[in-house]
Amino acid sequence: TEALNELQEYVNNYFDDLDVQEEIDNKLDEMAESGELAEIVEKFLKNDLKFYFPKFWANRYSGDCNLIKYKNMNILIDCYGPDAWTDVKAFLDFYSVAHIDYFILTHYHADHVGNFENLVNSGYIDTNTIIYLPAPVQFWDNEPTYYTNFCETNNLNYHVPNENEILQIDDLLKLT
Repeated sequence: TEALNELQEYVNNYFDDLDVQEEIDNKLDEMAESGELAEIVEKFLKNDLKFYFPKFWANRYSGDCNLIKYKNMNILIDCYGPDAWTDVKAFLDFYSVAHIDYFILTHYHADHVGNFENLVNSGYIDTNTIIYLPAPVQFWDNEPTYYTNFCETNNLNYHVPNENEILQIDDLLKLT
């Protein structure tokens, strides 16, 4: 992703003052529409890194639930509210997720953490999952304590990262 961003910045800066920018934009739009651009990006990423965003969220739910599939790992960021459990489960099943290797909660709002217990109770998250909980924020009362206690009660491997801490998945992938 970083390399693609650098390439995009280079291309944008290089062609800013040239008359061909509109032609390039049109060609990129054409390639995106035909799927050719996606094929190039997928080859670049060697099929090792894919991002999935549920389509149902915009229509029915606030919050978030995003899946990153990397090599043989599944990384889930947030998990919507409890009213979305059926759709979250369908989303994970559709992308053949039987186990979540890394689970990252961004903050303690119910529409981001609401299915944590469901994920544990259904076996998606277990003692082999690495869980990242957000740091406590004063106005969220007892929620951080509830989730750390829940992890401890269920013998779950959790960590509360420091600000700007980098999650190093392997030599090539890191999340900030």
